[in-house]
Amino acid sequence: MCRTRPVLEFEYFQYGGYALRCGRIFDPARVPVGMYVDGKPTPDGVSITRWWRGRGIPATRDGLAGILGAAGVPTTAGMLDRSLGLSLSDQYWVRPADRDDLDWHAINFFHNDFDERLGRALMAGNPSDTLDMNTPAPIYDSGASLWNGMDPDLIDNSDYPAKPFRLDTAGDKPNALWQLSLVKDWDRYDLHVLDRIPDIARDQLSHNGRLSDKLTGRIALTIKARTRIIRDMRDHATRRHTTTPAQPLPMPDPTQPETDPQANPPAARLG
Repeated sequence: MCRTRPVLEFEYFQYGGYALRCGRIFDPARVPVGMYVDGKPTPDGVSITRWWRGRGIPATRDGLAGILGAAGVPTTAGMLDRSLGLSLSDQYWVRPADRDDLDWHAINFFHNDFDERLGRALMAGNPSDTLDMNTPAPIYDSGASLWNGMDPDLIDNSDYPAKPFRLDTAGDKPNALWQLSLVKDWDRYDLHVLDRIPDIARDQLSHNGRLSDKLTGRIALTIKARTRIIRDMRDHATRRHTTTPAQPLPMPDPTQPETDPQANPPAARLG
């Protein structure tokens, strides 16, 4: 389902946690991109299973055992089943074939408490026994965890991941550049709103005592470089529609961040 619209049906083996096969497709235009097979909205059991499991809580999430215990489910797969695949990242969910009584407006996470304390604990990633929120919630959701756990010297935009949308040219990592290439009308988007994001990220992350100034600075610096990548792709698309260059226009080098005096980055090249 996408909100109240049926998208497709599939047969699901609950005990194994995987889709057996795809059934009827009611709305090909709304098939999640993560289910695409060979770039087409023709999902199969494998692609549906990959999409479904990608909606679960990451196994590396801090305090996961406490979250599962509080919810009374033994595994993240069980949590995913119980939540019907609902997410704060999009408007997809799965309605069991025998539950026509379920209504998007009554269960979606955007307008309902969804066990309010549990939801806050899931976002915070560090629940106490009472599920009180003790840490700031993530301000990102590209599926890449904002370079979580990486050495600051290795953080760059060389792969620009954004799960689970598209594989890069090597075919082994989800990549956001393909998504950006699908934008047809850049005039719809005010890219100036991106200018504040690096400072917002730095400010929010600075409240986490476990993160060094070097790490938060590097993250802010790389986000700033990412906004430049987006602008360059917009400019490239605009020129492509208004001119016919003799040679292909160069794509931005995502490995080269902009200089940020507040970040105190190391002098060595990243990556």
